[in-house]
Amino acid sequence: MVVVPIVGAFTAISTIAHATPQMTLESVLIYTGLAMLTAAATVTFVLGLSLLNPAFSEKSGNYMTNLMITIFGLSNGLFLIPLVLLRLPLLDTLCFISIPLSWLAGITLLYLGYRKLSGME
Repeated sequence: MVVVPIVGAFTAISTIAHATPQMTLESVLIYTGLAMLTAAATVTFVLGLSLLNPAFSEKSGNYMTNLMITIFGLSNGLFLIPLVLLRLPLLDTLCFISIPLSWLAGITLLYLGYRKLSGME
């Protein structure tokens, strides 16, 4: 999982670079942690999606389908829809809805992909 430390470093550096006098070390750590949790959930989701719908199978167009599902479904669907519908603050939407739903979707796809690949053997 190379993605998570890279996202953490990038988020920490960019947050510190745009620091304001009101920003504390605690807020930098919170934003970095949330970004790392989101990146790990996205990696889990993409891994499960690629197991469930492999791009190397008979259908060569699956790679683009997986990419579109990941970009539009995970990013927009699990973040923007709850943000608009529930009218929660940004941080609450991330902490209590988007990140847990991303993990739930990723773990579910991992399990379903595992079952599909086990059935292929």
